[in-house]
Amino acid sequence: MHIEKTAGRTVRAVLLRSFGSGHCEIRTPYAKREPEVDDRRVAVTGGDLRKVRRFYRNLRGIAGHNVKAYSDLHVAFPEVRYFTWLRDPVKRYLSHFKNRSRAYAREDFERWADTTWTHDWQTRMIAGEPNRLRLVSIHSDEILSFRFGTETAVARWTPVARDGADLPSALRVTRSALVSMGPGETADFSYVPARPGPMQLEVWIRRGIRIVLPVVVEAPKKEAARR
Repeated sequence: MHIEKTAGRTVRAVLLRSFGSGHCEIRTPYAKREPEVDDRRVAVTGGDLRKVRRFYRNLRGIAGHNVKAYSDLHVAFPEVRYFTWLRDPVKRYLSHFKNRSRAYAREDFERWADTTWTHDWQTRMIAGEPNRLRLVSIHSDEILSFRFGTETAVARWTPVARDGADLPSALRVTRSALVSMGPGETADFSYVPARPGPMQLEVWIRRGIRIVLPVVVEAPKKEAARR
């Protein structure tokens, strides 16, 4: 995983020398790039990597700003292993500012510091930004089943609470976004989107009644620069 301003060019050169034609500097498809603009939250997916492997028959390594550990790469390819380089946060932050900014006066740095997408950069590039989802089963006498994902794939989430009580760390294990709940039960899950786009929550009971609720994951809106 390449985090901006953490010796990425050096690491890229080492990978190219080590793997040669077996290394790919992977990027997201053009159709996915528009929403990300500056913050690099759009991640390379397992589907993207499958397409790359059609051309790189002896692929041994990938790298890039959009390779994220919170995407579904490890689901599509369980053999995937990640590594990255970190840097002193203050030095990295200043280097990032000098690299992206077109002016370097004090007020330019203050505007940069006021934009939230620049904050906690190294942490967010590794872990993503979680969203907390709460499901409540309000049926009086049926067990409800839930599925969260796209039309063709089940997402992955991490359970964090049950019936209002936080779960111990041993039970906070990322898993497929499928759950069944009885009357009156509630469950909270942490979900990190890999990219913006349409998703859906399916709810059904054993008798076959099924409801599909559309969900839209939106790219974060940029804050207006301070005048």
